[in-house]
Amino acid sequence: MNKIVSFYVPLGISSLIAALTHVIVNAVLARSEHPSFTLSSYAVAVSLCLLLETPLTAVRQMTTKFGYDRKSVILLVFYVRSWR
Repeated sequence: MNKIVSFYVPLGISSLIAALTHVIVNAVLARSEHPSFTLSSYAVAVSLCLLLETPLTAVRQMTTKFGYDRKSVILLVFYVRSWR
């Protein structure tokens, strides 16, 4: 039981930190000189980051699943480059 708790507690803490990060950043940005402009700029930046992160997450998952040797990784590189 102790091993299970010691494994899952850090996972829970990291999820909690990830969930609270946006709330903390928004609270700090809301106290700036121009809060509406600052908060909207932050929202646009986060949206652009998520737009870039989504395909990269798919590539990471494909590499984890199918990248078991050099030849398969090279095939994955060619497949990902064909997305353009």
